Amino acid sequence: MTKLPGIGLFRAGAITLFVFASIHSIAVFRANFLPPRDAREAALQTTMAEYTESLGRLTASAWGAMQILNSGYSILLFFVVAIDLALLGAAAQTGRLARLAAINAGFCVALCIAPIWFQFPPPIVFAAPAALLFALAWRAAAARPGR
Repeated sequence: MTKLPGIGLFRAGAITLFVFASIHSIAVFRANFLPPRDAREAALQTTMAEYTESLGRLTASAWGAMQILNSGYSILLFFVVAIDLALLGAAAQTGRLARLAAINAGFCVALCIAPIWFQFPPPIVFAAPAALLFALAWRAAAARPGR
């Protein structure tokens, strides 16, 4: 089988998202299962846990809401990696790798916009390189001869 342009870059982008998801999951695990690192963090967790909203028969805390969102973010990243790897072979063989790479590049750019908006830069460390890798894969696959 001949090596198709863009596959290596696409895999590198997916691996970058996997590393991103893994590191994010470690932070989620730490926040939920390990004690706070200092008194300020303990006070923040206590305050967020005490701030509750009644949702009918359920009562939600700000701490619980934040942890659900954090967990969901990690799960989303792992899910995107799984979808990417599941579709990679078929997309490459049918000439649709450029389209899949473009969608992923857009997704990763969106992952960069939110941290900029909320002035929380750590996610950009992973999202920006992944966006670049997917954009390069898009370019390489789009330049494929015979398209």
